[in-house]
Amino acid sequence: MIGQIRTYTINKGMMDDWVKLYKAELYPRNIELGIDVPVVSVNDENTQFIWIRIFKNHEDLQNQETILYGSDWWNKNVGLVRSHIAHRNIQLIKPLPTREHSVNPKHTVAHLRTYTINKGMVSNWLELFDTELYKRVIEIEMGAPVISINEEDTKFIWVRTYQDENDLKNKEDAFYGSDYWVANVDQIRGHLADRHIQNICLINPT
Repeated sequence: MIGQIRTYTINKGMMDDWVKLYKAELYPRNIELGIDVPVVSVNDENTQFIWIRIFKNHEDLQNQETILYGSDWWNKNVGLVRSHIAHRNIQLIKPLPTREHSVNPKHTVAHLRTYTINKGMVSNWLELFDTELYKRVIEIEMGAPVISINEEDTKFIWVRTYQDENDLKNKEDAFYGSDYWVANVDQIRGHLADRHIQNICLINPT
């Protein structure tokens, strides 16, 4: 599988209009093509619109984008769409194929978590995540709709979701206060050169 984390910086004062346009036109056109869109969100500052698309492979990505951006609707409305956007950043990711790509509909807040993995430790990190961390995330009922690595195999990128801010605090307190975490935190963090955690608010696009 191949995916995209698409981050759009929206022009000042245009976020509400952008979200309406996205829900009414862009999201359904992606879904009609069979593109998986597991995460739709805005950042805490309400300045960036962040969404994730997942495809079967590179060929599928190219084919679907050719259809989408070659459509009559896109050609007629590309100016309107892009007039909302000050800047776009599109990051390619490789979702782990064993995971389901869906968001709990009751969850409204999330973290987009990017870990830079120490050189030569990606395989060890993925094994540790698979055998220990993922099952503990699921047991504590955090959502994890997207788990991936970047194309260069240097960063581990995933989304953790929660019902609301209170749920986030309670579950993170339970996770980081567990006997397992306290006993193994140094080993876990020994794999990581850097962590970047971005707060996002989930949008129901339907």
